[in-house]
Amino acid sequence: PAVQRLRRVAWLRERAHPIEVHYRVNFGPRVNNPMSDPSIGGGRIHGAACHYVDLMSFLVGAPVVCVVALPIQASGKVDENTFAAALTFQDGSLGSLVFTSEGHRAFDQKEEIIISCGGHNARISDYAELRIDGRRRHFFRHRYGALAALQAFLNAKRADVPVPVTLADGIAATRITLAMQASLREGGKPVRLSASSVSTESAHVMSRTTSS
Repeated sequence: PAVQRLRRVAWLRERAHPIEVHYRVNFGPRVNNPMSDPSIGGGRIHGAACHYVDLMSFLVGAPVVCVVALPIQASGKVDENTFAAALTFQDGSLGSLVFTSEGHRAFDQKEEIIISCGGHNARISDYAELRIDGRRRHFFRHRYGALAALQAFLNAKRADVPVPVTLADGIAATRITLAMQASLREGGKPVRLSASSVSTESAHVMSRTTSS
């Protein structure tokens, strides 16, 4: 609900200039589970960060064209569980994703999104509070959208209409996480997404943001 409300704000929906989006995720300590298994969940980059880059693309309304990512390092080894990534979008917008596994979820908040655009600001705190240019809106509880996404999928299949989040959206997010992982392993080398994939994804991103 917080994201849907923010996406309807006129200065974001009708903007004529690029925006800046910052997303910080305090994901919590490392645990051994299917997501952490490289052969099953692919690790936290592919199993969790995919959702954050997908949401950033949705808020911007344009596909990612370049990724630069830097990891935390312990004893000279790259740790893909804690990193900072910069994303540039086709329309010139800039996104930053800070993903940490060094803290604990009980501290303050798990997720925070901050957007700056044309003299305006917005902030989502754990999807429980939304601030737009200083005005606050509270939500009853943390609602990350998983159940709503499942219900929307089922409703679309029952009505025989296109699903709101498509396979193309998932492929686009995966391309970004693969680029992020490659940049981490190559010491922060910029990784550009191919022009063909960006042009294909652009139509899907614009269709998705317009319909929402």
